[in-house]
Amino acid sequence: MHYIVQLGSPNSPNGILSHIAISRTKKTAEMAIQNLEAKILITGGWGRFNESPLAHGEYVREKLVGEYKINPARIEPILLTHNTVEDAIFVRDKIASRDRIIVVTSDFHVPRTEYLFRCIFGRVMNIQFVGSVSDFLSVGERMEQEKHENQALMTLKAQGGVVWNGCLLRCPD
Repeated sequence: MHYIVQLGSPNSPNGILSHIAISRTKKTAEMAIQNLEAKILITGGWGRFNESPLAHGEYVREKLVGEYKINPARIEPILLTHNTVEDAIFVRDKIASRDRIIVVTSDFHVPRTEYLFRCIFGRVMNIQFVGSVSDFLSVGERMEQEKHENQALMTLKAQGGVVWNGCLLRCPD
């Protein structure tokens, strides 16, 4: 089986997708057109990134089907996650390790995402990481995003992996 996984991102309290979410959704649609046999998994429930009535993934699904004309039968049930660690764990639990996966996130988020998925999936990975272009960010916003991502990645590496339910999931070298 082949999957395209779009990671969650912010939307407004009334469900309007952020520029980051729109960029990821556009990249997911591009990947779906290039990989017609692939099923689509969308992550994102509720949390500080989404305080609207519907799960973040529902707004992404609406855009994929409505604007990009993706067949809704290709879209799997939304994975109701709250962060990138949960994204990786829920995806791992949903699909078989032998499946081919394309993970779509933002360009500035790819290094940490790749590290997290390696920690969660271990050495058995057939995963491609694709970053949507974040050219809508100002230089200052871009620097802020990259600083956050670099600090988070350094923290993960310093602790030797990902802590999940009180257990350290070590990342393979």
